[in-house]
Amino acid sequence: MKVKLPVALFSIFFIVGCVPSLHQLWTEKTLVYDKAICGSYKEGKNIWEFTGDPSDKSYALIITDEDRKKSHLEAHLIKTDGQLFLDLYPSDAAEVECGDWLKFHLITVHLFFKVELTDEMFALAAMNPDEVSKLLKEKPELVKHEIIKDRDRNILLTDAPENLQKFLLAAPKLNDKIFDDFEELVPIP
Repeated sequence: MKVKLPVALFSIFFIVGCVPSLHQLWTEKTLVYDKAICGSYKEGKNIWEFTGDPSDKSYALIITDEDRKKSHLEAHLIKTDGQLFLDLYPSDAAEVECGDWLKFHLITVHLFFKVELTDEMFALAAMNPDEVSKLLKEKPELVKHEIIKDRDRNILLTDAPENLQKFLLAAPKLNDKIFDDFEELVPIP
């Protein structure tokens, strides 16, 4: 049975060590569109292909890994307090083969990246789950979240978009390791 589910996204989550969220980061007020993102990029052994839709300020993103497997995602660019972030979410076009019992156990999540976008560079920095865990143990009131005991990376953000934005702006001031180093997406001519 083919089911539209984000199994590929779960793989990305564990590979890059992102922190998942049940809710999107963007609001209508903070959603932006920049056609400069559209195009194909190489990141390590992965190919990232962005196509844009300026009418709803969104991007279709296909990430092709080294085994030529494709992950179909929706991407939204957010600008809040002068900072850019990218929100990734499984696309409706994403299909994965699995049985009904597995289908009932999977949920879709959003992944957030800090963005550096200039005329010369497009780079992303993933959230560091270990540092986010450490910060939220010290200050659990910063953002609503859940601890998932049986996962290697055990933080799941559950707050509303406005509060998630506040957290992503405040957290680096409390712990400068909340985001990993930027990984440049190199344009493919």
